[in-house]
Amino acid sequence: MNNLNMLDGKHHIQLLRDFGITHQFFNLNMATLTGTWVAFGFIILTTCVVRLCIGNQLSALRYACLETTRSFIDMCTQSLGHFEYKHGSFLFALFVFIFMCNMVGIIPHVEEPTIDINTTFALGIISFFYSNGYAIYTHGIKEYGKEFIQPFFVMLPLHIIGKLSSILSISFRLFGNIMGGFVISNMYFSAVGSHWIGMIFNFAGFNLLITGFFGLFESFIQAFIFTLLSLTYLSLALQHEEQEEKSNA
Repeated sequence: MNNLNMLDGKHHIQLLRDFGITHQFFNLNMATLTGTWVAFGFIILTTCVVRLCIGNQLSALRYACLETTRSFIDMCTQSLGHFEYKHGSFLFALFVFIFMCNMVGIIPHVEEPTIDINTTFALGIISFFYSNGYAIYTHGIKEYGKEFIQPFFVMLPLHIIGKLSSILSISFRLFGNIMGGFVISNMYFSAVGSHWIGMIFNFAGFNLLITGFFGLFESFIQAFIFTLLSLTYLSLALQHEEQEEKSNA
């Protein structure tokens, strides 16, 4: 059975159509899939280039990578109180993936995967399960569950809503900012693209400035904010652990 369809002029794959489920939420957006694989390609290419240059003691790229790594370690240490490789690896991988996904929009005919709410929602769920999964791993399910009934049992629904709302908050913040930049930049280039003033802006470098701002600067900022929020959620779990240890001392 053909599971391809068109929505808003874009190709989608209805993964669950054979089961009678045709809701748009379960459709696979081919533009998102293409952008994601392009981002993966950039990650692999960047990793290979960095791996080749890191051995050169005089390489500027080696110095930039080392300084970036030190800054990231310092940021994790300040938030968590100490640095652990497993947390640092997860957060850095999250940052690199989101940054690359945000940045691929500078390539013609390639859309950022993060303008698809499904992508940002999936990233929010990953961040949520990592921080809460680590909290359960360190405290145990019993101690973790006690948080939901403090100070009274009637607070249980509010604590559950508060936990789940973090997924929506972190996901919609990334989606909204990237989608907003995508819409604004498209409106700008559509307005000046076929006009004589667009040629003036192009020669003046203004078009390059717009592309650099929304393609690179905003991509970096939004990836950094998402990673910082994930680090904050993880830090809250560690702070609870330290408070438990002090109270038992």
